[in-house]
Amino acid sequence: MINSILGLPYAHLSLSSKLYDKSKIISDIEHNYSLDKQRNNWDADLSHSSTLHHSNCDDENSFFLKINYEKIIPEYEKIIKDFLSNLSYNQKDIKFNFDIVNYTCINDNQYMREHDHIGHCDFFMIHYIQFDEKNHLPTIYKNTHSFAPYINDIKNTNKFLKNNLQNVWREKDFIINVKEDDIVIMPGAVPHLVVNKNNSVKNRITIVTNFNLMD
Repeated sequence: MINSILGLPYAHLSLSSKLYDKSKIISDIEHNYSLDKQRNNWDADLSHSSTLHHSNCDDENSFFLKINYEKIIPEYEKIIKDFLSNLSYNQKDIKFNFDIVNYTCINDNQYMREHDHIGHCDFFMIHYIQFDEKNHLPTIYKNTHSFAPYINDIKNTNKFLKNNLQNVWREKDFIINVKEDDIVIMPGAVPHLVVNKNNSVKNRITIVTNFNLMD
Protein backbone atom coordinates (compact mmCIF):
# COMPACT_ATOMS: atom_id res chain seq x y z
CA MET A 1 0.00 0.00 0.00
CA ILE A 2 2.87 2.40 0.75
CA ASN A 3 4.78 4.05 -2.08
CA SER A 4 7.57 6.61 -1.98
CA ILE A 5 7.75 10.05 -3.56
CA LEU A 6 10.57 12.55 -3.00
CA GLY A 7 11.76 10.13 -0.32
CA LEU A 8 8.41 10.42 1.50
CA PRO A 9 5.93 7.62 2.21
CA TYR A 10 2.53 8.06 0.60
CA ALA A 11 -0.44 5.95 -0.45
CA HIS A 12 -2.89 6.12 -3.34
CA LEU A 13 -5.95 3.86 -3.26
CA SER A 14 -9.69 3.81 -3.84
CA LEU A 15 -12.66 3.36 -1.50
CA SER A 16 -15.82 1.76 -2.84
CA SER A 17 -18.81 4.09 -2.60
CA LYS A 18 -20.92 1.08 -1.61
CA LEU A 19 -19.23 0.93 1.79
CA TYR A 20 -20.74 4.13 3.15
CA ASP A 21 -23.54 6.66 2.56
CA LYS A 22 -21.75 8.63 -0.16
CA SER A 23 -24.87 10.18 -1.73
CA LYS A 24 -26.11 11.49 1.63
CA ILE A 25 -22.76 13.08 2.48
CA ILE A 26 -22.54 14.74 -0.93
CA SER A 27 -26.14 15.96 -0.72
CA ASP A 28 -25.58 17.57 2.69
CA ILE A 29 -22.31 19.20 1.63
CA GLU A 30 -23.89 20.60 -1.53
CA HIS A 31 -26.78 21.93 0.53
CA ASN A 32 -24.27 23.78 2.69
CA TYR A 33 -22.47 25.03 -0.41
CA SER A 34 -25.74 26.44 -1.75
CA LEU A 35 -26.13 28.47 1.45
CA ASP A 36 -22.70 30.09 1.23
CA LYS A 37 -20.11 29.33 -1.45
CA GLN A 38 -17.53 31.33 0.53
CA ARG A 39 -17.77 29.56 3.88
CA ASN A 40 -14.23 30.09 5.12
CA ASN A 41 -13.56 30.59 8.81
CA TRP A 42 -10.00 29.29 8.45
CA ASP A 43 -8.01 32.10 6.83
CA ALA A 44 -10.59 34.78 5.94
CA ASP A 45 -8.69 37.38 7.98
CA LEU A 46 -5.57 37.06 5.80
CA SER A 47 -4.88 39.37 2.88
CA HIS A 48 -4.13 36.27 0.77
CA SER A 49 -7.14 34.32 2.01
CA SER A 50 -8.56 31.32 0.22
CA THR A 51 -11.85 31.43 -1.63
CA LEU A 52 -13.84 28.24 -1.21
CA HIS A 53 -16.47 26.55 0.93
CA HIS A 54 -15.12 24.33 3.70
CA SER A 55 -15.86 23.35 7.27
CA ASN A 56 -12.44 23.80 8.91
CA CYS A 57 -12.66 25.94 12.09
CA ASP A 58 -16.43 26.21 11.57
CA ASP A 59 -17.74 22.71 12.18
CA GLU A 60 -20.11 23.73 14.98
CA ASN A 61 -21.82 26.49 12.97
CA SER A 62 -25.55 25.74 13.29
CA PHE A 63 -26.33 27.66 10.09
CA PHE A 64 -25.00 24.65 8.14
CA LEU A 65 -25.87 20.99 8.28
CA LYS A 66 -23.42 19.00 10.36
CA ILE A 67 -22.11 16.21 8.16
CA ASN A 68 -22.64 12.73 9.56
CA TYR A 69 -19.49 10.65 8.97
CA GLU A 70 -20.59 7.74 11.15
CA LYS A 71 -20.64 5.14 8.36
CA ILE A 72 -17.39 6.18 6.72
CA ILE A 73 -15.28 6.39 9.90
CA PRO A 74 -14.79 2.59 10.20
CA GLU A 75 -13.60 2.48 6.58
CA TYR A 76 -11.10 5.27 7.22
CA GLU A 77 -9.86 3.46 10.31
CA LYS A 78 -9.13 0.32 8.26
CA ILE A 79 -7.26 2.31 5.61
CA ILE A 80 -5.16 4.20 8.15
CA LYS A 81 -4.36 1.04 10.10
CA ASP A 82 -3.23 -0.69 6.91
CA PHE A 83 -1.06 2.26 5.90
CA LEU A 84 0.63 2.52 9.29
CA SER A 85 1.17 -1.24 9.49
CA ASN A 86 3.58 -0.94 6.57
CA LEU A 87 5.88 1.58 8.25
CA SER A 88 8.96 0.54 10.22
CA TYR A 89 8.91 1.24 13.96
CA ASN A 90 11.52 1.24 16.70
CA GLN A 91 9.04 0.06 19.34
CA LYS A 92 6.07 -2.28 19.65
CA ASP A 93 2.39 -1.57 20.17
CA ILE A 94 2.12 1.61 18.11
CA LYS A 95 -1.36 3.08 18.24
CA PHE A 96 -2.92 5.96 16.34
CA ASN A 97 -5.73 8.45 16.50
CA PHE A 98 -7.50 10.20 13.66
CA ASP A 99 -10.04 12.92 13.09
CA ILE A 100 -12.04 14.10 10.10
CA VAL A 101 -11.03 17.75 10.23
CA ASN A 102 -12.55 19.21 7.10
CA TYR A 103 -14.58 18.83 3.97
CA THR A 104 -13.98 21.11 0.99
CA CYS A 105 -16.35 22.05 -1.81
CA ILE A 106 -15.21 24.22 -4.69
CA ASN A 107 -16.18 25.29 -8.19
CA ASP A 108 -16.19 28.51 -10.23
CA ASN A 109 -12.43 29.20 -10.10
CA GLN A 110 -12.18 28.81 -6.35
CA TYR A 111 -8.99 27.78 -4.57
CA MET A 112 -7.36 26.95 -1.22
CA ARG A 113 -4.01 28.60 -0.56
CA GLU A 114 -0.78 26.70 0.00
CA HIS A 115 -0.51 25.28 3.51
CA ASP A 116 0.71 22.25 5.44
CA HIS A 117 -0.49 20.29 8.46
CA ILE A 118 2.61 20.69 10.62
CA GLY A 119 1.63 20.81 14.28
CA HIS A 120 -1.70 19.17 13.54
CA CYS A 121 -0.85 15.65 12.42
CA ASP A 122 1.79 13.18 11.28
CA PHE A 123 -0.18 12.31 8.12
CA PHE A 124 -3.22 13.64 6.31
CA MET A 125 -5.65 11.82 4.04
CA ILE A 126 -7.64 13.34 1.16
CA HIS A 127 -10.72 11.49 -0.06
CA TYR A 128 -12.07 12.68 -3.42
CA ILE A 129 -15.75 11.79 -3.00
CA GLN A 130 -16.86 13.89 -5.99
CA PHE A 131 -14.39 14.67 -8.74
CA ASP A 132 -14.61 15.57 -12.43
CA GLU A 133 -11.44 14.22 -14.04
CA LYS A 134 -11.82 16.44 -17.12
CA ASN A 135 -12.37 19.75 -15.33
CA HIS A 136 -11.02 19.41 -11.79
CA LEU A 137 -7.39 19.44 -10.73
CA PRO A 138 -6.01 17.10 -8.08
CA THR A 139 -4.29 18.56 -5.04
CA ILE A 140 -0.98 20.23 -5.93
CA TYR A 141 1.98 19.25 -3.73
CA LYS A 142 5.18 21.30 -3.42
CA ASN A 143 8.70 19.97 -3.79
CA THR A 144 10.48 21.27 -0.67
CA HIS A 145 13.95 20.00 -1.56
CA SER A 146 16.43 22.87 -1.39
CA PHE A 147 17.29 22.59 -5.07
CA ALA A 148 13.68 22.89 -6.28
CA PRO A 149 13.84 26.67 -7.01
CA TYR A 150 16.80 26.01 -9.30
CA ILE A 151 15.43 22.96 -11.05
CA ASN A 152 15.37 24.68 -14.44
CA ASP A 153 19.16 25.00 -14.24
CA ILE A 154 19.66 21.24 -14.01
CA LYS A 155 20.55 20.43 -17.60
CA ASN A 156 19.09 17.64 -19.74
CA THR A 157 16.63 16.24 -17.20
CA ASN A 158 13.59 17.48 -19.13
CA LYS A 159 15.04 16.12 -22.36
CA PHE A 160 15.76 12.59 -21.21
CA LEU A 161 13.55 11.79 -18.22
CA LYS A 162 9.90 10.83 -18.48
CA ASN A 163 7.27 13.03 -16.87
CA ASN A 164 6.08 10.61 -14.18
CA LEU A 165 5.94 10.30 -10.39
CA GLN A 166 9.36 8.68 -10.27
CA ASN A 167 10.87 11.89 -11.65
CA VAL A 168 8.91 14.56 -9.76
CA TRP A 169 12.15 15.47 -7.95
CA ARG A 170 12.88 17.68 -10.97
CA GLU A 171 9.62 19.62 -10.61
CA LYS A 172 8.82 22.57 -8.33
CA ASP A 173 5.45 21.01 -7.65
CA PHE A 174 3.60 17.87 -8.63
CA ILE A 175 0.21 16.18 -8.64
CA ILE A 176 -0.98 12.63 -8.15
CA ASN A 177 -3.62 11.94 -10.78
CA VAL A 178 -6.83 10.88 -9.10
CA LYS A 179 -10.36 9.92 -10.00
CA GLU A 180 -13.57 10.00 -8.01
CA ASP A 181 -13.48 7.76 -4.91
CA ASP A 182 -9.67 7.86 -4.72
CA ILE A 183 -7.78 8.49 -1.48
CA VAL A 184 -4.27 9.92 -1.12
CA ILE A 185 -2.26 9.84 2.13
CA MET A 186 0.70 12.21 2.61
CA PRO A 187 2.96 13.25 5.51
CA GLY A 188 1.54 16.31 7.26
CA ALA A 189 4.68 18.34 6.53
CA VAL A 190 4.14 18.38 2.75
CA PRO A 191 2.87 21.81 1.56
CA HIS A 192 -0.11 21.61 -0.78
CA LEU A 193 -2.85 23.70 -2.35
CA VAL A 194 -6.12 23.30 -4.20
CA VAL A 195 -6.98 25.06 -7.46
CA ASN A 196 -10.09 24.74 -9.62
CA LYS A 197 -9.37 26.13 -13.08
CA ASN A 198 -12.52 25.18 -14.94
CA ASN A 199 -16.18 25.27 -14.07
CA SER A 200 -17.91 21.91 -13.92
CA VAL A 201 -21.41 20.56 -13.53
CA LYS A 202 -19.94 18.79 -10.51
CA ASN A 203 -18.61 20.47 -7.41
CA ARG A 204 -15.16 19.25 -6.40
CA ILE A 205 -15.71 17.69 -2.95
CA THR A 206 -13.11 16.15 -0.66
CA ILE A 207 -13.01 14.93 2.92
CA VAL A 208 -9.76 15.54 4.81
CA THR A 209 -8.60 13.43 7.77
CA ASN A 210 -5.60 13.97 10.03
CA PHE A 211 -3.96 11.11 11.92
CA ASN A 212 -1.14 10.70 14.42
CA LEU A 213 1.01 7.96 15.85
CA MET A 214 0.70 7.36 19.60
CA ASP A 215 2.53 5.34 22.26
